[in-house]
Amino acid sequence: MTPREERGYGDLSLSSVRGNVWRIAVAPTEVGPVHRIGGKNTAQAVPALLVEELDPQHLRPVSRVTGQPLRRYVLDGAETEKMPLTSANQLYTYPGVPG
Repeated sequence: MTPREERGYGDLSLSSVRGNVWRIAVAPTEVGPVHRIGGKNTAQAVPALLVEELDPQHLRPVSRVTGQPLRRYVLDGAETEKMPLTSANQLYTYPGVPG
């Protein structure tokens, strides 16, 4: 799932009819307000990647059919680096950003 698909959730699109999708995100290593670390990302003690399966209709890690939690993995030890948004856009480092 690309960031553009994530922003357009709920719309009838390829991502909403193709079945469950996977989200990969960098886990924040600091605890802070939602506007700094994101509401979907749980802070970790060490740098990590979050890999979670999402239901495409509501982008939640819970199956809307069964109500059961979907798969979620935390990959510890991933090297991460913070980058200003302007630099990331210039270098095309965000998935889904046209280059």
